[in-house]
Amino acid sequence: MAQDKAQPPQPAPPDDKDRLASYGISPDQTLAEPVIVPPDKVLTLSALDGAGKRGYVQLKPKTMDDVKLWIGVHDEIARRRTVAHLAPANIPHVQNAAELKQLPTADLRGLHNLAETFVHGDSRQVAQFTPAFQLLLKDAVIHGIFVRADIDVYGVLDIHNSVRLLWANRIRIWGNGKIRFHGPAKIDATSIEGKHKLVHFPSEILNAVSSIGILKTLEVQHG
Repeated sequence: MAQDKAQPPQPAPPDDKDRLASYGISPDQTLAEPVIVPPDKVLTLSALDGAGKRGYVQLKPKTMDDVKLWIGVHDEIARRRTVAHLAPANIPHVQNAAELKQLPTADLRGLHNLAETFVHGDSRQVAQFTPAFQLLLKDAVIHGIFVRADIDVYGVLDIHNSVRLLWANRIRIWGNGKIRFHGPAKIDATSIEGKHKLVHFPSEILNAVSSIGILKTLEVQHG
């Protein structure tokens, strides 16, 4: 059977506005060029290093529905595996930020757990606590990486725990390449294809320099 050959990066789709509209951002906030992670290299994407650079976007949710749409799980998908959290008795009585600050640590942790159920589980189980969840959104920021073209991974794409969303056109994983997450994060891509086999690495792949993130040799990253 013939092995797959490395494909040259494809141009970005002609119009990404519809996909970006749900995040409330425009194409000019995204990175237009493709991203290549060469073999034996690790590319780290971190919101701590990318503030203000093209492709790094700070999403500011106005509602919990925004959070669920951007980094959460659809209710119908989550319904079969959601485990409801026990609700601290006084949470329904939290009406403002001042009252939120007065919550005991255990109750505040319980509120955060319920909010996690709303985002990553079946939100209908905890919808009655939405007004209290809204109080948690004050000054909330979700860090995302937005790449309008393809991401081709031949080495290791390292997603720092400060990044909660990786948005791209196509993501392709070649040979022994892999994507490694250090925290909860969501991928929004038109397609994700994995483990393509390679006959050889063309020089444009071996010598690729990324315009986003920090690129190092794999040995240095793990040394």
